[in-house]
Amino acid sequence: QINYLCEKNNLKIFKVSLNSMYGGSVRVFICHKSAKFKTNFNSIQKCNKLEKKYVNNKHFLNFEKKIQFLSRKLNSVVKNIIKILQGYYLLKCLRKEYLKWKSFIEKRRMKYLDSQIIIKFI
Repeated sequence: QINYLCEKNNLKIFKVSLNSMYGGSVRVFICHKSAKFKTNFNSIQKCNKLEKKYVNNKHFLNFEKKIQFLSRKLNSVVKNIIKILQGYYLLKCLRKEYLKWKSFIEKRRMKYLDSQIIIKFI
């Protein structure tokens, strides 16, 4: 595909290098066809051979399986986090309701005690 794009845009590949960053990357050096860069045919052929060797359906299927596995694992982690957060929210709401009822009961109790004190003095 890079060759196709280069031909369509009056460019040429003059060097290719491989590195191990991010699980393996290809660096393609491109220039105008009229540029005077020396073409390194050995590096281009080496890359083409590796591409033919490794770019096939088996590798893409393995990649797809890894992505699906990681997706399921990530979804599981997210669901667990959501459950934890929901539990925390529920506890927070229950605590808030408890405090509301406690305050309500305390007020009623105080009114009752006040009325008892008043009755005793009378």
